[in-house]
Amino acid sequence: MLYSEISQVLKDIAAVGKTLQDQEINSKIIDLQGMIMDLMQENQELSQKVNEFDSIKNKKKLLKKFGNFWAQDAETLAILNKQKAPYDDELTTSIYCPRCLAKDNKLVPVNNFQHFDDLYELICPVCEYSAIVR
Repeated sequence: MLYSEISQVLKDIAAVGKTLQDQEINSKIIDLQGMIMDLMQENQELSQKVNEFDSIKNKKKLLKKFGNFWAQDAETLAILNKQKAPYDDELTTSIYCPRCLAKDNKLVPVNNFQHFDDLYELICPVCEYSAIVR
């Protein structure tokens, strides 16, 4: 049964309750309508989470290991392997933190750099995980 059908049944019951002029029935109907609205919102939130999970799951299939980090896909990995650090901002948005991915199942770009002599350190802006890249 769909929420719209349930809503219609509640309206029909409310109409009956009004004709009977029973306050207790009307009060229970209002409570039930509120619960159904809450369920509809919860259903929508769960649907969003499922969609986000599916999206991350599909993106994870494309990830390629880049040192201690993850590259968005094989094409990004090829570019990273050809270039030397420092990488431009656009490219670093395609390098993901391994800790955030493992811990929170989130693809967080490591877009912060620190420079030490000939070494560059990528840093996650969320968990502050860092590692040296060349």
